[in-house]
Amino acid sequence: MARPNVNITLGNGNLGRSAATDDGVAALLLTGAAVSGKLELNKHYQLSGMADLVALGATADNNSLVYKEVTAFYEQTGDGAELHLLVVAEATTLTQMCDSAADSPLRKLIDASGGRVRLVGVNKIPPTEYEADTTQGIDKDAITAAEKAQAVIESYAAGKVNPFRLLMPAPAVAEVDSLFKPRESSTNAVCYVLASDDAVKHTAAIGRVLGRAASLSVHQSIGRVRSGSIGTDMYLTDGQSYIDADGLAASLHD
Repeated sequence: MARPNVNITLGNGNLGRSAATDDGVAALLLTGAAVSGKLELNKHYQLSGMADLVALGATADNNSLVYKEVTAFYEQTGDGAELHLLVVAEATTLTQMCDSAADSPLRKLIDASGGRVRLVGVNKIPPTEYEADTTQGIDKDAITAAEKAQAVIESYAAGKVNPFRLLMPAPAVAEVDSLFKPRESSTNAVCYVLASDDAVKHTAAIGRVLGRAASLSVHQSIGRVRSGSIGTDMYLTDGQSYIDADGLAASLHD
């Protein structure tokens, strides 16, 4: 049997950095607040580590979601991984973020990256006055947003030969029995994340899952045992501890 065709590339100055490929170039589209003189809303930024986030002035106090997601991403990939970031106003819905209009935040993020992005994570913290419609088990905003995102993904894959996949939160989990089933929809380029790494606001663990996906080869599952646990204190997006909700695993899988 012939030896496998393995190509090894040597380069200077890469010691201690994560191995990056175009397949793992990731982006985050998040709600947050502007930081005077530093972080602007609706503006594209390219990061390579936590130092870049510090330079933008985003902290756990003034941008809790942005700080959580970027931190979790680099916990998985290590500094050196390419990450594209766009922050929108806190009142923006998931559907508005992923809209198929020419000037939507999702399109702006993909275009600003020069078509390099292959994995996109989207997340939000709902405003205090926001009321989720959970008649289908999760917030309807996420279901509508996935349909919009699918249209955008298909347009880029066909027209610009720039395919990418998107991670969407499954917020406000209510009834598992009536839970929306993505496999029965036509949004096969969108993945829902039910896991949360946020003990207070129960936001989905988008950055953490995105970082795990970006750090692995395309043929490797993000759930493979060899990669280890993706987090320690984990919950569902309804606030239940994963340990307490362990009995729901089979139902959630279905």
